[in-house]
Amino acid sequence: MGWDVVPVSSGLEALEQASSSEFGVILLDVMMPEMDGPTTFEKLREIPEASGTPVLLLTAKTQQSDLDAYEAAGVNGTIQKPFDPMTLGNQMAQALGWTE
Repeated sequence: MGWDVVPVSSGLEALEQASSSEFGVILLDVMMPEMDGPTTFEKLREIPEASGTPVLLLTAKTQQSDLDAYEAAGVNGTIQKPFDPMTLGNQMAQALGWTE
């Protein structure tokens, strides 16, 4: 599966990009400068262009209570760190149920 990637360096930059472009999926790190991933996710849901876009969180916070909180917030899935950059695309597709 091929991905077109638009890298951003903060949650605020992610919000700017999401309000001006359409994306098939958004991957957010839980720990980001200026605004963390869960807060960015909440703000994304307020942007009409991004409100229905699937969002995955990348995290080293792997306690079940953290994962349950992300799921309860409506995040479409989590990818746990450390991860292999060579298989990240496949992990994303699997987390979204886009693979068999």
